[in-house]
Amino acid sequence: RQLTVSIDTTAIADLYGYHCSIQYDSTVLELLTISPSPQLADALQQSYWNVSQQGTQLQLIQTRQGTTEGGIAEGALATLVFDVKQTQVPNTPVQLVSVQLADSRTRTIPVDLVTERVSMTELFPDRPMLMQNYPNPFNPETWIPYQLSTDSAVVLSIYDSNGEPVRRFDLGYQHVGTYSTRGRAVHWDGRNNVGETVSSGIYFYHLKAGSYSQTRKMLILK
Repeated sequence: RQLTVSIDTTAIADLYGYHCSIQYDSTVLELLTISPSPQLADALQQSYWNVSQQGTQLQLIQTRQGTTEGGIAEGALATLVFDVKQTQVPNTPVQLVSVQLADSRTRTIPVDLVTERVSMTELFPDRPMLMQNYPNPFNPETWIPYQLSTDSAVVLSIYDSNGEPVRRFDLGYQHVGTYSTRGRAVHWDGRNNVGETVSSGIYFYHLKAGSYSQTRKMLILK
């Protein structure tokens, strides 16, 4: 199994360079590859990119070259791919120790550091599961979380109380993991397949992932 970790940034208008420090647990993970994001590489054309490692701490540096202007950055600063040696460990084995961003005048760009701490058990669940939607009851939108223990083609279908189909989400081929946050869970805006707002009442949602299937119910209150 492999674990992909990205260091993401949003809405930076004048990024000239950055420096990141990353710590990882070598008893759990083996570093395979590390690379700057193509999206940011486009923003930092003619850039200098360097990776150094001291033990299990990585230092990543990227700066623009051949220009005095910064670039617009939206997306991953860098992406790391690890081979997972073991999954049953209590804590997150990868930690962003520090990050420094600089603009075209070499001034420090303030950073609000937000890290998503996910255990390896959450990243690699031992069984699939369809979880309760949240909020529930809801109006007009809700999120439907689930987890996968094997890579699978995933379909989520919503039915009304009479068993008539309301909405279908073909989520494609999904990798092992927990899809529980608002950025990863299925988002339903309370509309059917033709864009009409559905009425109040009880609805059922059904997850099909490989040989696994499960159904739960939810309630719209208006």
